[in-house]
Amino acid sequence: MKYNGFSEPIQLLEINYHSMSYFSDEKNIYKSSLYFICFAAIGTLTFFVINSPRTFVADEQIFYPNIAYLHDVGIAKFITTYVGQAPGPLYELVHYFTYILFKNILFVRIDNLIFTFLNISLIALILKKREIKNYALISLLYLCVPLSWPNSGIAITETPTIFFALLFFYFLDDAFIRQKVSITSVLILSFCATCAIMGRSTFLTIVLSALAFFLYSWERRKTFLLVICILAMLIPAYVFLLWGGLMPPQQAFLSKGGFSFYHLILMTAYTGIVLLILFPNAITIVCEKYKSFIVIFVLFFLAFIVFKNNILIPMQTVKIAHSEYIKYLIIAVYAATSSFFVLIAFDTFIDEKRDMYVTLFFFLILLMATTLRITDHFSGTYAFQTAPFLILIFRKYFKVNLLQVVLSAIGVIAGIWSLHGYYTFHY
Repeated sequence: MKYNGFSEPIQLLEINYHSMSYFSDEKNIYKSSLYFICFAAIGTLTFFVINSPRTFVADEQIFYPNIAYLHDVGIAKFITTYVGQAPGPLYELVHYFTYILFKNILFVRIDNLIFTFLNISLIALILKKREIKNYALISLLYLCVPLSWPNSGIAITETPTIFFALLFFYFLDDAFIRQKVSITSVLILSFCATCAIMGRSTFLTIVLSALAFFLYSWERRKTFLLVICILAMLIPAYVFLLWGGLMPPQQAFLSKGGFSFYHLILMTAYTGIVLLILFPNAITIVCEKYKSFIVIFVLFFLAFIVFKNNILIPMQTVKIAHSEYIKYLIIAVYAATSSFFVLIAFDTFIDEKRDMYVTLFFFLILLMATTLRITDHFSGTYAFQTAPFLILIFRKYFKVNLLQVVLSAIGVIAGIWSLHGYYTFHY
């Protein structure tokens, strides 16, 4: 018999089976490629740090001598008299014993590298606790952000501060899941928040985000958040009182002179660039809501035009960068990435139901808003501080495909180039 009534369905099943097998194999190739890129990044970063110059790099020449000063005068006098750095004393405290043991900047960089790996681990643990697929791979995207490399390979302040902020959200997530908080948990959360704030005063937004969520979630009031906020602010409030502000007196000029709206929209643009590198597949939301994107783009473009004469242009050493056309091109890119971030953030917020992620969202927006008060200069470091929290908040946009692989590879290459530039530049 040529046809028995079953051959056609069987053939269709065979076609579907082979199609599924093909797509599965393709996905496995992309997944393996992502793992290779990320583990190669870990190995390369470690190699760079171990073989880094024994001289000071960038702001290390400001921070590292302050550890010796802490050792000489003690914490009480140090708090009110140290100079050169705007961030709080967390840096000196976490690296103090490394300084005592080795008195070598290399080992402080290794400290910082360890904090980087701890940050990646905490992101993975938070995602795993919430049963997010590919949690390990998503957490490794941390090193696909170019800005992560200089902040991981140079002994500066951001990475230890981020560690304590992530630790705070790790234990906060645990408290939300259990719906029961012990005194020990409250003390740990308060300690983590205190350390983060003492790392950089902008991380006061941890306390503000906890309060914002308390007010946002009327039907499930979390009174323990108020206790945490009060305890977390005891030491910072005392230090700020001694300083007469949120920065050491010698560095208070960084936030004087009112507000900088330009820094805020620039922060939005840079955060959009980081988000695009982390989760390029979020572009699908832009395609679906292109009309909203166009409106937001026009508004941001006009906002950047107002600051055209002061626009921050990358690669200032390249002559073409001074061209008027290049300036408008950069404004268009900034407007596009700002619009991308705003659209994705709004779409995510209205869909987000989980308490810890809503708190994280408040924290992210408030952290970005702190650039309003930094009127002296803008640094890409401010955008880097958002990266670990962008990974947690926008995790749902992760997709194993070619676009993710390509952007991750570009991010790692740019990071290597950036860190190598820092190591070879003569200060």
